[in-house]
Amino acid sequence: WVRHYKDEGIDGLKEKQRSGRPSKARNQNHTKLLQSILAMQNDKNGGRVRLKDIQNMLAKDFNIHYQNINGVHYLLTKLGLS
Repeated sequence: WVRHYKDEGIDGLKEKQRSGRPSKARNQNHTKLLQSILAMQNDKNGGRVRLKDIQNMLAKDFNIHYQNINGVHYLLTKLGLS
């Protein structure tokens, strides 16, 4: 932090935005993912699609493997579904 202060002053001590880990779905077309999830919901005939169901569909149809349900929830949030 001393180096940042010497180089940039008080502004050097402020938190900077970090990029984080890239999404597992970054190479997929988000429109196609969205359509598949919505089609899955329509096929349920009024029932709810669970995160586990979407996780299995992503692995089977898109070769996207989430070990944790939170990753699926984050993807749905990015797609505007959650």
